[in-house]
Amino acid sequence: FEGSRLSSANTRRTMWQLSFPADANESKRLSRLTPSEMQQEVLKRCKDWHEPFPDMVENTPLDTIWGTALLDRDPQTFIEHRQKLEIHGRIPSRVILLGDAGHAMSPFKGQGANNALQDGPLIAKWLSTAKLDSAVRGFMTEMSRRGAVKVRASREAAITLHSKDCWDAMVKQDKPTKQGSATAVFH
Repeated sequence: FEGSRLSSANTRRTMWQLSFPADANESKRLSRLTPSEMQQEVLKRCKDWHEPFPDMVENTPLDTIWGTALLDRDPQTFIEHRQKLEIHGRIPSRVILLGDAGHAMSPFKGQGANNALQDGPLIAKWLSTAKLDSAVRGFMTEMSRRGAVKVRASREAAITLHSKDCWDAMVKQDKPTKQGSATAVFH
């Protein structure tokens, strides 16, 4: 979004995001909305919010509006699933999960890219100090332990930032805010 009725020039750039709780069916419904329908969904959910938020949403170019479901997964579940597939011969033991494939997390702590960047040097360390199969298992175990801490912290931040207490505190400050839990996001 650029500009607003509150700014005289169209030089002010603003990014807005709305996140709220949505179960699997609601997430599927929301993901099928057109940008125009997403815009209307945001305006409906935020109909009581004060300016400048409604103005920003109404004047956001439709080609810049998108929505998605957010999810996280504890890295340990990937390791357990991978081990089951290995046992049954469905996946080679040399397959490595990196980045979001190994530790998908919601964006509420800003640690996803940092963890992905840490995976490269870690796999290099393991490959330089152990035989291939051992290096893969060692890397996956260490990456899983490191990533799990960040995934859980991000999950806790999402819960806290979308709690009723946080909502009530933001309303008391008379600021537009996000409501719900980190399962659906519109930009």
